[in-house]
Formats: sequence, structure tokens, C-alpha cells
Amino acid sequence: MLGLDYDRKERKEENQLAIAAFSQAKEKDPKFLPAYIKLASSQLLNHERGYDLNEKWLVESEVNIRKV
Repeated sequence: MLGLDYDRKERKEENQLAIAAFSQAKEKDPKFLPAYIKLASSQLLNHERGYDLNEKWLVESEVNIRKV
């Protein structure tokens, strides 16, 4: 998954790219559960690292992890 490359870099720009890549992966294959897990993780990190403190990241993360 392309998102994994971005996920490992720990910078805001790469985190946003990881979120986009994992979102695309789950859209392409809604049964591919690792995409939901990594998307939720990236969304949490987006908030935790202070890249974007909007509460939507916490809500969206919970929605995605519940799908697993």
C-alpha cells in the first residue's frame, strides 16, 4: 500500500498523503480491513501530533475502526 510509505515518515504532509491513500484503498475495496485500520491510525496521529486538532479526526478514526 502506498499509504505505508507515507505513514512511516512522520511529517504533516506525508500524514495527509497517507490518509488520502488509505481512504482510496478502502473505497477501492471496502472489504480490505487493513486500510480501515491504517486510516484510523493516521487520522489519530494527525490529531495527536498536532497537525490538525479538529475533533473530526477523532470521530472519523472511531468510525473507521468500528468497521473492522
